[in-house]
Amino acid sequence: MEEVESLRRHWLERCEELSEAFVEDAARRGISLDYSKTFLQGLERFLRRQRATVTVRISQKTRRALVLGASAYLGQVILRNMGGKVGWEASFQTVSVDDVGSQGIKALPWERVAELVDEGWGEPLKEYYERIEEAAEARARGDWRLNELDVWGQIQDQIRSLREVDRHILRDTGKLDASLLPLTYCPACRRLDGRESPPLKPHPDQLRRRFPLLVRSTLSDARWDRCSDCRGQLLPLGYSFSTLGWHLLRSGKGGLRSALSGKVPEREEVYVTALNTTLQRSMLLRGLVHRAKKKITEIEVDELEDLKGGQFLVPLPSTPFYF
Repeated sequence: MEEVESLRRHWLERCEELSEAFVEDAARRGISLDYSKTFLQGLERFLRRQRATVTVRISQKTRRALVLGASAYLGQVILRNMGGKVGWEASFQTVSVDDVGSQGIKALPWERVAELVDEGWGEPLKEYYERIEEAAEARARGDWRLNELDVWGQIQDQIRSLREVDRHILRDTGKLDASLLPLTYCPACRRLDGRESPPLKPHPDQLRRRFPLLVRSTLSDARWDRCSDCRGQLLPLGYSFSTLGWHLLRSGKGGLRSALSGKVPEREEVYVTALNTTLQRSMLLRGLVHRAKKKITEIEVDELEDLKGGQFLVPLPSTPFYF
């Protein structure tokens, strides 16, 4: 937490200063940067050149300073050319540029820079900038309106349709792999765009530990997709996670005494879908599964609950227009 607070404070108080220091360091290494989007290709070359040093010889502290400086420069390019304000995204615990172009758009420059430094690949920074620019212009024209009630209805319809497909698989095979699906929306066509997702097969304990990172990487990967109709940008609005699991019965005949006796508590098998979105709406769908000799005899009608917490509720930005 101390490291996160230090990052937050440095970003909010010294973003421009960090950017200028980064520009000077790049110049000493032969890379010229002038805060135009054209020179973002120079920034990318510099980061790729530094990556070998970062991964082999330098400390984590130096790597963090490199990512912070490059993020500050990228943030200043966005601020100086499109407008906005330096911010902090609490859900992802990362730096941000808020209200880009006065259009309610949030940029997360650290996410993009860290990909290039840590992985050596990622969305080209010039293309990243142009996606934000396109979104700001579309919002200003009124092309990217978002009727949140209508979108939430579309999401619920899609999830219920997917659960019906899963029910057929369960009845036919008796099993179901866990799945994590990004919910992507085309603001030009004003509809959800379906995207298949591979099944998740790690051990349940491993899945629980990795789940927040899996959500973030899944939503990040979804930005590469284009609308299947207009080929326009898609917004990752959130995720749905479906799995078979166990639900402890609320109470048995022995009540609390039985629960404390050391005996294995009675359980119910459930088919669960957890749904969370940037629309500040979430829900949990749960249907009891009944088996006889390992064959499924019935899957009860879904119960609808609020998703108020737990391991599969990952905080998301409070705006669907984040990049």
